[in-house]
Amino acid sequence: METTKALWDSSGQLRAIGRNLNQLAKKLNEGGSQEISAREIKQLSDYIYSHTEIVAELQDASLSRWKITS
Repeated sequence: METTKALWDSSGQLRAIGRNLNQLAKKLNEGGSQEISAREIKQLSDYIYSHTEIVAELQDASLSRWKITS
């Protein structure tokens, strides 16, 4: 169960990072600093959200296999 909790915590942190990246991208699109491009931020955000979806699917499969409810 510790591993499952760690994965959930990790996914939560990655989602928060993704939200922050989306906020940065919005500011860049509104004319903010361009040290990192909006495209690069969007790619990072997409990667993070993809990761969280994969981890969530793995967690659900593991919990289902062991008949554990969250």
